[in-house]
Amino acid sequence: MAECRGTERDVAPPTSPRSPVGLDNVGNTCFMNAVIQCLAHAPEIAAYFARDQHEKEKNIDNPLGTKGEISGAFGTLLKQLLKCEKDSIAPQALKRAIEKKKEEFRGQRQHDAHEFLECLLDGLHEDLNRILKKPYIPDPENDTRPLAIRGEDAWLNHRRRNDSIIADLFQGQFMSCLTCPECKTTSERFDPFMTLSLPLPEAKRRLQVTLVQADEDTVYDVMVPVRGTIRDLRRALAEVSRVPGNRLRITEIYQSKFQKLLGDTVPLSGIAATDTLYAFPYEFQADSTVVPVLQLEVRICNSAVCSVCQKAGQWSRCTRCLQACYCSTECQRGAWAEHKKACRAPAVVPFSQPLFVAVGNNGAYEDAFKRCVKASRAYVPKCYKPRTLFHANNFGHAVKSVELAAGKPVPVAQLQCLAVEWEVAQNEAPVELPPRKRSCRELPDAPTGPQELSLERALQVFCAPEQLSADNSWYCKQCKSNTEATKEMRVWRLPTHLVVHLRRFRWPGMMAGQKISDFVDFPRDRLQLQADGDGSARTYELYGVVRHYTIAVGGHYVALVRTGGEWFQCDDEACRPVPADSVVDKNAYILFYRAVDDGTAQAAASAPAPAPAEDMTALSAALASAAGETPSAAVSATATASNAAEAVADTAAGNAADVVDTAAGNAAEAVADTAAPGPSPAHVG
Repeated sequence: MAECRGTERDVAPPTSPRSPVGLDNVGNTCFMNAVIQCLAHAPEIAAYFARDQHEKEKNIDNPLGTKGEISGAFGTLLKQLLKCEKDSIAPQALKRAIEKKKEEFRGQRQHDAHEFLECLLDGLHEDLNRILKKPYIPDPENDTRPLAIRGEDAWLNHRRRNDSIIADLFQGQFMSCLTCPECKTTSERFDPFMTLSLPLPEAKRRLQVTLVQADEDTVYDVMVPVRGTIRDLRRALAEVSRVPGNRLRITEIYQSKFQKLLGDTVPLSGIAATDTLYAFPYEFQADSTVVPVLQLEVRICNSAVCSVCQKAGQWSRCTRCLQACYCSTECQRGAWAEHKKACRAPAVVPFSQPLFVAVGNNGAYEDAFKRCVKASRAYVPKCYKPRTLFHANNFGHAVKSVELAAGKPVPVAQLQCLAVEWEVAQNEAPVELPPRKRSCRELPDAPTGPQELSLERALQVFCAPEQLSADNSWYCKQCKSNTEATKEMRVWRLPTHLVVHLRRFRWPGMMAGQKISDFVDFPRDRLQLQADGDGSARTYELYGVVRHYTIAVGGHYVALVRTGGEWFQCDDEACRPVPADSVVDKNAYILFYRAVDDGTAQAAASAPAPAPAEDMTALSAALASAAGETPSAAVSATATASNAAEAVADTAAGNAADVVDTAAGNAAEAVADTAAPGPSPAHVG
């Protein structure tokens, strides 16, 4: 049971919206408190739990649920919020129930509010799933029917296995399309969602990168996110060069050696505008691994006479220094005592252009040698002859390491870098290749600073085509290999309650998390969206916001909620009214919207129709009166609450859409409403 703390509250039915009840911070639980306050101000959710409907629909046999522990604790807490005579409540019972479902929420560490929201919604859904035995529904293969029919079938199949108050209200449908960059094969998939997680467009910066190709070097100007990674640079270069991004490798080169090999997760913040970047395309081949390859020059003796007897002819060279020539074994043995004092391995010098080559995974030396020589030939003078292949450590900084012998396997999995050794006559004059063709592709002047961000713009970025990373590649059945496909997302079906998560945090590589604190404009009263499935439109009204503040000792969450037409900020135990025009600010992290139209085109058959949030005051007052007034008043108040709950039930069954206006909303007034310029200084979530 949730505990009530604080001072006594006035339990008389309020004539104006009453300040919500706060939630105690029981150890870095501001993330949990903010989410609970917003969910508690969803009128349908408040009415559903206030009339104990969760007890009637509790599914204790669902192996994915908690046997009603989460739904029971949440229902008890919500009713405490609606009728408690105290100023604040300790949500310890709900915290314990969540900890049993997800061990990562144990203890008193800070957590992400969005992760907690998804965990809570999933726990409530599984506890209240009306489907006692989920049917097995196989995914259709090679389905060529129109997308509209496939999407409707996917939704109906999903609802045959998932039917709860949470699914009724919060679940929508995505359509994702993957396109193979090689064969252009497409694959569409329909998936449900409970929160819409949107990326935020970022400020841009300009970088130069040289695309190295066999016939020409092209310098490109590209625009990349300020907080982006090499993966973003690869994508930007692919757009302007028309070279598939999954065939590009980015590096820094110095004195014909790789200075740095830049992986996808390397942050661009560590790259200066003056750094020289190179991009190398490589030929796509199945069953191969892309490795960096250096060119090494070695000067050899080209004398036509024996070093001992001066006999003319084409003789064998010393295999170590490559300088002395011998016409016979006798000459070599006779000169060895003196020769070994000066015999040293020849100097090997990196030269020409390093590059990337796809080497076969079979490890065959001859195949690897042939591929490397073929790719390198365009960058090496014709008088140079390929001699052998080396495995170079540290990407060429320790130039010569292990010579790979013919007939022995190449350790492809352990390779850092390969090096082709090219031999040239010792007395050959230095040969320079003709100057390579070089061109520049500059971008027109474009704004690089922060742009005005909006929810509409974030939705456009979410639906824009995106290239998958190598770590998240897609297996193309046509090509029979993993590929960095292009992915597009569409919001196919809109839910009754739309929860929007703004992706303000990113973790580039192993670095600490970065927060995007840019202001994002979003509508407070009328958000109009159109589904891509049947084209139906819905109008939403904002009723809750979770804010995240970054302060000196960490982060803190607060909630802003709408009740009775007014906005309140819930900062753990402290709740206070705030102006409506202060709701939209740069700290918004999660937005809770509720449809205010009939939604007949999108709502599921069992989903409750929308109800005005202002009507929640009646249910809250009725529950409070029933807890502490005279018997007659309690009976009257209980009857009022019961009537409100029954009206919501009728609405959920689709029987009385007009009843909802007077009843379904009677459950959000006394829940916590949050919206304010900043957190209380005493609370660090």
